Amino acid sequence: MRLFPLVLVLLLGTALDAPVARAADYTPDVMEFDGSGGMAFATEPILTLPAGGTLEFWVAADWQDSPGYDPILFANAGSASVAWQVAISADRQSLLVRSGTQEGRFAADFRDGRTHHVGIIAFSDETYVLIDGNLAAAVAMTLQEVPTDALWVGAGYGNTRPFTGAIAGLRVWDVALEPEELVAYALRDITSADAGHPDIDSLVGHSRFGERDFYITDAIVVSDADLGEEAP
Repeated sequence: MRLFPLVLVLLLGTALDAPVARAADYTPDVMEFDGSGGMAFATEPILTLPAGGTLEFWVAADWQDSPGYDPILFANAGSASVAWQVAISADRQSLLVRSGTQEGRFAADFRDGRTHHVGIIAFSDETYVLIDGNLAAAVAMTLQEVPTDALWVGAGYGNTRPFTGAIAGLRVWDVALEPEELVAYALRDITSADAGHPDIDSLVGHSRFGERDFYITDAIVVSDADLGEEAP
């Protein structure tokens, strides 16, 4: 049984508080950005997560003076719509999550230059953000089902509001992960044969930044027509 959102805070006693470089057996794939622009990857409807899900990644924000805008880490979007977008505020003291016309602001301090693990857990009516295993905040917002045609990393759609720093280990899940799972597997290669992640079947996409790529899980949709049956 999955956890109810109200008990999340009871399970977050242990913070990760560790940069990527400390991992002895696994180092997440990393991509660095100098603020000149991001990269666009193919996207699919399976990544929009309208029924809820989890975005998980590592990030280090590497700027001192305000760039005059809130740099965008990721944007799964179309030309006129955003399924989900994640940014860090210009002062590096907030994480900003947008979906459709909704936007949530979560207090988080990225000014230390360290690499932090972030989990954005979206339920049907609320979205929670965990930073290094600790609950940052919860906001009454949901992820919207809207058209998308690209997944931008290191900038917003159309290469807007570029990010400066490092992004690593982006994982997209179509289920709201339990927080202890998020912490336990943050520094493990969940795609290895012996990883044993309990929700591995819900991993719908993950980065391969070492290959400058993003992998989307294959999804086969079987319709009534395919089965030769009449739709009700």
